[in-house]
Amino acid sequence: MLTRIILTAALTLMCNSAYAEYILGSVGFTTYVSPGTGNLNQAMTFLNLQSTTSTSGFFAGFSPGTAWGNFTLNANSSISSVVSINDSSFGNFSGTVVTDTGEYSLGTEFAQGFTRYVTVQGQWTPGTQTAFAGVGARLAAITITLTRNAPLSGTDGTAISGGLTLQSFGNAAVPEPSSMIFAGLSAAIGAFTFIRRRVQQTTPSVISPPKSLD
Repeated sequence: MLTRIILTAALTLMCNSAYAEYILGSVGFTTYVSPGTGNLNQAMTFLNLQSTTSTSGFFAGFSPGTAWGNFTLNANSSISSVVSINDSSFGNFSGTVVTDTGEYSLGTEFAQGFTRYVTVQGQWTPGTQTAFAGVGARLAAITITLTRNAPLSGTDGTAISGGLTLQSFGNAAVPEPSSMIFAGLSAAIGAFTFIRRRVQQTTPSVISPPKSLD
């Protein structure tokens, strides 16, 4: 019975570790992009970010239209550059760009034929809004999507639009999934070792019959 309890606990820890979800919520933002024409590899300034109705988790039901300031994205590749967005009400975000695809084509069959994706990892500190009362700083990531229309024949159909999504995570004290999986594996190995020893201790020894003296 004890061995079953130990093994069950170890397997439960492994399953919970492997499938644990640390994303607390996400919120989308609309923005004006300057310049609003040309290719996506130029420096872009995002103006007047405002939250949308696209919310989940912790941000579910968060009222849209909350302003969140401005920031600029470097030309071509912005990897390793710092993005900081500050608003006393919604909060402050500061992070580093970890991925930047640059402009690439989605193909001629799409109405918006060019896109650029940027991911920023950092920390979000909640602002003064009452909905954030008691909430401390959180690890977070911002996903930035830039799109422009495929050029049309005889026209300059290169209008640029942009959008952002903020995903907030557990605080820094929460262990990484890999660490928890390692702990689960360690527990499973310990349980297996314990069970094996118990089996060895309870298995009767086999005594060989005496040899014939003939």
